Amino acid sequence: MRYWLVVLLLVSLGAQAALRPAVHERLQDARARAEAGHGDAALAALETLTSELDLTGEERARVDELRGYLHYQAGRHDAALSAYQAVAANPDAPAPLLDGTRRALLWLYYDAGRMDRALAQFRALAARHDQLTPELHVLGATVLHGAGDHRAAADHLRRAVAGREARGEAVPDAWLSSWRASLQAAGDYRAAARVQNRLVNRSPSPEHLLALAGLYGRAGEPRKQVAVLESLYENGQLPGTDALRTLIALYQRLDRPLQAARVLDAALRDGVLGASRERRRRLAGLWLQAREQDRAQATLERLVEDYPDADLYLQLARLHNRAQRWGEAADALGQALARGVDDRADTLMALGVARYRQGRRAAARDAFEQARRHAARRADAEQWLAHLSRQP
Repeated sequence: MRYWLVVLLLVSLGAQAALRPAVHERLQDARARAEAGHGDAALAALETLTSELDLTGEERARVDELRGYLHYQAGRHDAALSAYQAVAANPDAPAPLLDGTRRALLWLYYDAGRMDRALAQFRALAARHDQLTPELHVLGATVLHGAGDHRAAADHLRRAVAGREARGEAVPDAWLSSWRASLQAAGDYRAAARVQNRLVNRSPSPEHLLALAGLYGRAGEPRKQVAVLESLYENGQLPGTDALRTLIALYQRLDRPLQAARVLDAALRDGVLGASRERRRRLAGLWLQAREQDRAQATLERLVEDYPDADLYLQLARLHNRAQRWGEAADALGQALARGVDDRADTLMALGVARYRQGRRAAARDAFEQARRHAARRADAEQWLAHLSRQP
């Protein structure tokens, strides 16, 4: 806002030819008082000027413009609005001054949250120009974005960028950021990602890259998202734990369990993520999916030392069964039973099979006898018992 008011003041200072010398001199005096920090004295000088001289329409416009600027500087926004409205309504106000006044009104309404009035000023400003400059497109985009018309704001910013590039001029980063924000607010995440990519090409900072990854995620492009997050991780630039958790989840989603396990393992070892029971259990599952049996076993064995519950012992038993380590499987199943496993019948059947394959037939028979007491597995248990009875 202050930028446009300063521009307006410079426009006024640079176009004094139509003012009478006496008016010009007293306006200069008022401005000098304002620049010295005596705003109230400057306003008093303007009041004296208007009471002592019969001002022309243009002279009054200049006075009202300076009055609006002084009121704004003093924080009196309503008074500033009133003064600038008087300039806008003055038919003798010079065109450059009128354009600058509409910009000032636009920002005052915008700051006050009166978006309909701000939009009206922009439209009045645009109507005075056959073709909007890139700067005016940006001005309109700012108001439209604030009013919630994000698609229209994005279109104005697209035109602003194209206009700057057509003139061979650099496009400010702030324009690209605003364009991306409007596209994102409009839900056009793919287009927003393309604009964000331009910012990344200019400055591949972690912040820009993380924003790009987020846009790829919202656009439903997980492979591109994981590629960006992976590059940040490998360079030690992945900020915060949220991005790390996202990377691990993406690896799982894309069926890359080994990468997910390695990142999660490092995060737990380094204390970046808390080594909770669920995270350590998840790590064991990832090692299993990646066919890293020894790492999965080591993870589970450490876990049951800290959390000796039935479910973890069952998971450890399954791992031992896969590796045909029947003794270890039987021991883990026994621990699960001792800790009140929910599905006791199935666990007893699994224990009987493990003991049988271990060569411990008497222990296997005992497990099947217990399983036979549960109706759900009685028939299976009796088949095994019959098979054992036929063994020499």
